[in-house]
Amino acid sequence: MINKYNVNLMFNDKYKICNNGYTMYLVRGYLSDSFILEGDVYLTKNFLSTDIDKSTYFSSVKEDFDSE
Repeated sequence: MINKYNVNLMFNDKYKICNNGYTMYLVRGYLSDSFILEGDVYLTKNFLSTDIDKSTYFSSVKEDFDSE
């Protein structure tokens, strides 16, 4: 699978202690031109700007949403 999709797999041996924060630190050299989204987010429309040049956070409130 690694060769088929041309990906680098990273192993975080401190995951039980540091969770995803340390994983992001380990892969920081690969993220210079990336968008990082939550793993369970489903987008039906691309809302991301094309001119972002620094770390940016997006947030919103969904009214009448109670399943989370």
